[in-house]
Amino acid sequence: MASQQELEASAGKHARAASWTWDKYLAEIRKNPDYAYKNTEWFKAGADLEKTKSASGGGTPTPPPDSSLVVMAKHVVFCAQNSEAALNAPRKMSVALTADPSYAQWATPEIVSQLRAQNRPFLFSWGVQTQIPASAIIGLRDSLGLDGAIGQGETQQEYDTAMQAGFGIIVANPNAWNQASRDDANRRIAAGTLAVIGEDYANLGGPPPNAYSAGGVNISSVCIGVYDGSSEVPGSGWNPSVAWYKENCAPAMWADIGVYHAAGVNPLEWALFA
Repeated sequence: MASQQELEASAGKHARAASWTWDKYLAEIRKNPDYAYKNTEWFKAGADLEKTKSASGGGTPTPPPDSSLVVMAKHVVFCAQNSEAALNAPRKMSVALTADPSYAQWATPEIVSQLRAQNRPFLFSWGVQTQIPASAIIGLRDSLGLDGAIGQGETQQEYDTAMQAGFGIIVANPNAWNQASRDDANRRIAAGTLAVIGEDYANLGGPPPNAYSAGGVNISSVCIGVYDGSSEVPGSGWNPSVAWYKENCAPAMWADIGVYHAAGVNPLEWALFA
């Protein structure tokens, strides 16, 4: 019989191979009585973990990778054009490919294969569901076999539509929401059904990370804006470097930092995310 350590390693392998999120897997079981759930990677992962209860030690147990939404929503690199730039990011960083059809040439099976070969924690689709259908974001996740889909919540409308569409992870500006929505988000976060990546876009006139606040929402991580915002916000927009952000960020926050977008990062500065 396999040892506890071997079974835990096998469970982790099955979990990483799953193309659906855990929440989507559970939802399908609940709504579809004909769903062949025993043929899925998630079921195989669970079966291995069940066996660990009676397995021998086999050395120091290694816990399976945490695929909770809170953990998934850390150090995410968001891509628009030139998604191959994300290949230069430290391997600890997950990558989100845009579902915007204008950038379809940069969300392909080829780039996914290259990112998978780097053993990155998670790969996502993402998009703004008020600009493109939420189904397009979810559809890209499914067609490319990604690990999850990320919606956007920069405005009150975006938060509302993201929740209506059932996104478990959003990149957002909670300060733009009303208090009822912030309270709603915290309830969902506490229940494990939502994770929020807070946007700190100093390039668009926002504060440095040390002064950033998410309005009381228990965010999982912060995403910094690394591109020239001067044309988007005349007068206060600019093009801060990764080094500037890091100099103005607490180490604990920086450990989980994400970035929008990959093509905006100076190739010489990727190492600062390590």
